[in-house]
Amino acid sequence: MRPACTPPRVDAFLGGRVHSAGFMNHLKSIAAAIIVAASAFAVPAWSDTAQDQAERARLLRDLLEQDRAIPEAPGRPNLPGARLDAGAGDARALRNREALDRQRAADLEWRRRLGEQQAERIRQQAAGAPSQAPARELRFEREQRMRDLSARILRHDQQYRSNGLN
Repeated sequence: MRPACTPPRVDAFLGGRVHSAGFMNHLKSIAAAIIVAASAFAVPAWSDTAQDQAERARLLRDLLEQDRAIPEAPGRPNLPGARLDAGAGDARALRNREALDRQRAADLEWRRRLGEQQAERIRQQAAGAPSQAPARELRFEREQRMRDLSARILRHDQQYRSNGLN
């Protein structure tokens, strides 16, 4: 007898073993076999652990001794990028540091002036005072229209003269 929730083709495919105790015992035996096989393969790895650790310790000692064998120059940093000019003298380092300080000072001054300009513009907008930028834009626009009108008048004059002479 099959349960109501299982479709008939599943029971036919598995041969009625889905809901039987024999099927569960079969699954347990397969799982046990997998565990035994995995433990059998893991035992040699456990036995090599002490030898591997000893070999790693020896290799690490060798690497540390090689690092000690390299003579270090006194007063030099251990990292090659620790200084801007690892191979130059102190005068060059001082010039580089001074140039960097001048550049930073110029950048700070520029940022301060920019901040003051932005603050002034915000104050003008908040106070309702008209800024000078729209007046400049209107003047430019007016001059552009005057140039366009002059160019158009010259073009019409040249066309009139060329048509009148022919």
